[in-house]
Amino acid sequence: MSAGEIVNKMQIPEANVSQHFALLRKAGVVHARREGLNIYYRISNQKVIKACDLMREVLIEQHAQKGKFLKRLYYDKEENTVEGKIILVLGAGVGGIVVANDLRRRLPHEHKVVMVEKNPEHAFAPSYLWLMTGDRKAENFTRPIRTLVRSGVEVVSAEVTGIDLIFAKDAGRRYPMWRD
Repeated sequence: MSAGEIVNKMQIPEANVSQHFALLRKAGVVHARREGLNIYYRISNQKVIKACDLMREVLIEQHAQKGKFLKRLYYDKEENTVEGKIILVLGAGVGGIVVANDLRRRLPHEHKVVMVEKNPEHAFAPSYLWLMTGDRKAENFTRPIRTLVRSGVEVVSAEVTGIDLIFAKDAGRRYPMWRD
């Protein structure tokens, strides 16, 4: 599959695709061949796909470990109560989806989990390799984000353009907040 076809199917900026392929080519992960104006890519070693699958498993395990700290974060020791919070998850990549779902599953319902993502569809990035080789089509690994999150996770379609830490600091005086 050519870089242009990937840009069209995935609706991502051509500059991003070109930069990613340049890095992958430099690292020896993909080979490129030019045909006229098009550049076609293929994976140089099929073990790369296995490595991507393994990395996905590691990320899921790491996010599960972070969930063990949730009780400590939201427990008010002085009042011996749990205070309702709004937890923002910025971005609906693999990590964002796993974290939002894990938070919703583990936290009491007085806590609100809100995911902010500008794209309505999630594409599993490691599958781009199969797209490049023509082994899969984009529709095989893209899903509407709302179908990937648990009931009780609010999905807001918006682009995050910044985080106002000064306001957050002032708000923290009135509303206790935890930041990592």
